[in-house]
Amino acid sequence: MATAKGVSRVGLACARLAARGHLQCTDASMAVPAFMSTAAGDGATPTARTTHTPKGSGSGSAGASPTGNKATSRAAPLREPKLDLVQKYLSDESKTSADLFREKLTETRLQFARDPGDSGSVEVQVALLTERIKYLSGHLREHKKDYSSRRGLFGWLSQRKRLLKYLHRTDYDSYQKLIKDLGLKDAFHQQ
Repeated sequence: MATAKGVSRVGLACARLAARGHLQCTDASMAVPAFMSTAAGDGATPTARTTHTPKGSGSGSAGASPTGNKATSRAAPLREPKLDLVQKYLSDESKTSADLFREKLTETRLQFARDPGDSGSVEVQVALLTERIKYLSGHLREHKKDYSSRRGLFGWLSQRKRLLKYLHRTDYDSYQKLIKDLGLKDAFHQQ
């Protein structure tokens, strides 16, 4: 099908869907072209595209819509959203694992913060690294040959070890509390 000058195929498809009531075009670039929105007999001026009538047929209606159907050339009103589908879409079941992981990191950051807005203390860093290590370990159980991620995991493990060593040296009580809360073993036990 040839398109009218200046009207894209996407614009035509959008206009057809809008005419059937399946879509409401709000973007100016996807607006319904004028030749598809006028209907015969509604007093509209002729548009850039008119229907071709063969010689001998007496219709002569230059302003008729290309489909010839008055009902399909007008956009239907928007339907009300179905609340159960909206709730299903916004529920935790439809979230990706990356979204769930981001939420878990936020909860962990709030749980281990010394004060509101704390995101860089040693306790928070160790807790976030522990969550990342758990997440990446699960990924590596499924993808055993992902050597790049395995190398990143080793980096996170050594970073966490350095932070725990620092915390053990500077504040032993918070170190004990942190490894108990995270369920880690005490690698630097006192002798």
